[in-house]
Amino acid sequence: MYIRKVEKKEGKYKRTIYRLVKSYRTENGPRQETILNIKDLDLPQEKWKTLADTIEAKLNGQLVLFLDREIDFLATHYVSLIQEKRLTARRSMEVIVDPEEAEYESINIKSVKNSKVRTIGAEYVSLSMYKYLKLDELFTTFGFNERQRNLAVLSIVGRLVSPGSERATREWAMNHSGLDKLLNTDFQGLSNNALYRIADDIYDHKEAIENHLQSIERELFNLNETLVLYDLTNTYLEGRSLNNPKAQFGHSKEKRKDCRLITLGLIIDEDGFPKRSQVMAGNQNESKSLLGMIAQLENKSISELENTKNIRKGKTVVIDAGIATSENLAALNEYGYDYLAVAKGKPINKEQIDQESLIKVRETKQNKVEVQLFKNESENILFCRSFLKSKKELGMLDNYRRKFEEEMKAAKSALTKKRGTKKYEKVIERIGRIKERNSAVARYYTINVIPEPDSPNAQDITWEFNDYDEMNFT
Repeated sequence: MYIRKVEKKEGKYKRTIYRLVKSYRTENGPRQETILNIKDLDLPQEKWKTLADTIEAKLNGQLVLFLDREIDFLATHYVSLIQEKRLTARRSMEVIVDPEEAEYESINIKSVKNSKVRTIGAEYVSLSMYKYLKLDELFTTFGFNERQRNLAVLSIVGRLVSPGSERATREWAMNHSGLDKLLNTDFQGLSNNALYRIADDIYDHKEAIENHLQSIERELFNLNETLVLYDLTNTYLEGRSLNNPKAQFGHSKEKRKDCRLITLGLIIDEDGFPKRSQVMAGNQNESKSLLGMIAQLENKSISELENTKNIRKGKTVVIDAGIATSENLAALNEYGYDYLAVAKGKPINKEQIDQESLIKVRETKQNKVEVQLFKNESENILFCRSFLKSKKELGMLDNYRRKFEEEMKAAKSALTKKRGTKKYEKVIERIGRIKERNSAVARYYTINVIPEPDSPNAQDITWEFNDYDEMNFT
């Protein structure tokens, strides 16, 4: 066997295919038979002969030693395609036998081997829910043909059952999953770019899909949607991503400062069903994204949302401290939404806490949680105190304190070193940078830099730790 490269011209374009060919002799001379057509072959040409020989050996049941891992994987894949092709041809030639004339043979069951083992359990459940949500009907209205609809199922079910990239999903579909059998199709000849193209086609209809799911889920599960949660996260992109305008450098929650980011915004209801999603620039400011997402939740533009000001929506929006700016809270109030947010700063003073008025809402062997409600005209404030939360944050601040004092000791020891920072102004700058890096704990210290008499240098650095303010750990 050998592999032949064939250039085919289709109009103005040329297409390259590869054929696995077998030579044989006849009375009329040597002939070639095409065993398999290969669409894509990402393998250097000098390895083609080895691949062809390996395929032939595996078809003959021979063991190949010292084999390259990539060639072994490709050979196993192509052998399975050839065997399936031969099995299909054999089935088409089968003759129905009269049961009365049937003949039986005995076999050694220990000689039976499994090949092409596939999973269908999780795929079956996911496909059932896919159909239950009427997504296939929806994609038909978008003009998707049967092949595109099957690829859409693969893209969606693959993300659910075996999360990964498009390339990983393709490998999963071809070598591990029986989803194609459930769909009565074949994913063995799936090209590298097929899933990338269908993902783009699905995203083009993102808003319509979200509207459809929101409507179907509300009907199926009788959702109230009186409470909605909104939050942002980001993820990094490997590669330069220069052609993606949303890929920007920002604060990476995964500590990948070397990669560009995109920000993902998501609204879900109290039962955990997603309502709206949005992909934003990686340097997106959390506090500036809320109003646009609220407009999406109502299927309106921001200008259309203006007409619903001061009309009560009967919905409560839950947000974290990063989004709970005074401007956002005022906007939610103005557009008729209630809100539940983590307060920034200290909305109440320590003196306002009445220890006798605290209500115990939870108590275990490890923890106790107490609360006190403060009612105001514009908003209510719920003060919460947790023993474990206080212990955790005190432990974190103790670690910060240790790091801060190590840096202060290094600054102090530099005053007596030969090339250390000694000038008073430079020492002040150094301490300022130390306080900036350790802002979480630096405010609990009183720091003094003592100048040296009749000299531009600093003589000494002293610092004193003040007790933590209890309000910060409640």
